Amino acid sequence: MSVELNGIKWTTWDNVRKEMFTEEEIAESDLRVALIGELIKARRERGISQREPGKMSGVK
Repeated sequence: MSVELNGIKWTTWDNVRKEMFTEEEIAESDLRVALIGELIKARRERGISQREPGKMSGVK
């Protein structure tokens, strides 16, 4: 699907993704995004800074 804005046709990110990546790659990316979102949510709910999980796990 393309979108027209101010007389210019733009391709949606969804279309670009489908052209550039396989379904498996898209699913893997979506899973990563969901996991990162859950980690951020859990960290915020606990009032933990961005650096603290790194210190806890030893991973920067």
